[in-house]
Amino acid sequence: MGNLSTLGPLLIGLTLVVMAVRLGTKAGQRIREWRAIHAWPTVSGTITHSRVRYSAPYDDPDFSHAYLPVIRYSYTVDGVTYADTAFADEDLWPEADAVRLVEQYPLNSVVTVRYDPHAPRRSVLVLPSPADVVQPVALAALVLAVGTVLMLVSVLRLV
Repeated sequence: MGNLSTLGPLLIGLTLVVMAVRLGTKAGQRIREWRAIHAWPTVSGTITHSRVRYSAPYDDPDFSHAYLPVIRYSYTVDGVTYADTAFADEDLWPEADAVRLVEQYPLNSVVTVRYDPHAPRRSVLVLPSPADVVQPVALAALVLAVGTVLMLVSVLRLV
């Protein structure tokens, strides 16, 4: 077979290809979910809580001030009232951005809620952006390309 200088890139390339397949699978799941959410029916909902919560992240002195917009809403589907929270699982925000977002959803305001018709408890207040789908696909493609090139170069060196 070849020497270690050829096998190293081959193994790295193979690892990257495997990673790309896993990333591609996750990207495929995101695409299916994105399409489904865009097709969900809508109902009117009401903002029941809207504030900015201060969060001290991870004892990191370089990132000592972080904020999380907390927006809760309720909506009714087929006579059953549900409640959900928007943006709670997002990353921490700079204060000005968190305040601006909360101002878009004042307490008691009426909003459009999309809900899963098969599980009405699942809902979204804001549709996911196309970037939420494109970025994972692009990352999977990039990792696949780099892995494939490393493998091809390694195989050509072995020949």
